[in-house]
Amino acid sequence: MRDICAAAEMSPGALYRYFPSKDEMIDAVVEQHQAHWEQIVRFASQADSFFDALDYLTARSLEEDEVMSMPLWLEIAAEASRNERIAEVRRAHYDVLTAEFAALAARAVASGELSTTTQVRDVAAVVLSAFDGLKMRRGSDVEFDFRRTLRCSVLMLGLAFGGKASNARVQRVQGE
Repeated sequence: MRDICAAAEMSPGALYRYFPSKDEMIDAVVEQHQAHWEQIVRFASQADSFFDALDYLTARSLEEDEVMSMPLWLEIAAEASRNERIAEVRRAHYDVLTAEFAALAARAVASGELSTTTQVRDVAAVVLSAFDGLKMRRGSDVEFDFRRTLRCSVLMLGLAFGGKASNARVQRVQGE
């Protein structure tokens, strides 16, 4: 609560004037985050390729405001492990993002960019889990090279699902 108040530059009393409970406050944060990322994923889905979409999403994940919010997401994840209501809100958020990522993967399968044996919901789950894991690691270890590791992870995930990465993309990751 102290961290939330500090980030909002408000006292706990002022914050509770807008939100009757901590759960309501977390709901609002997750809802705002969900709307933000749904819009980003929809924009990414207009990319020419699956890898281009992942590159765009990676770049957006690396923006300073996203990196700075990582400790907050660690706290929300911890709260979800204790609070079923918050867990349900997070599951709903992930359901939406999973559907969006699955649609990206389905397009990549249809275009031959990913293997036809690829299960698109599995791709979505693995990509989201990788992003989450790397963000959580960065949120708890400020010295962790999140940027390099995320770009390399995206490339590896694409290749693991039968993707065809360009040599330029591989060289860019190796050269970072």
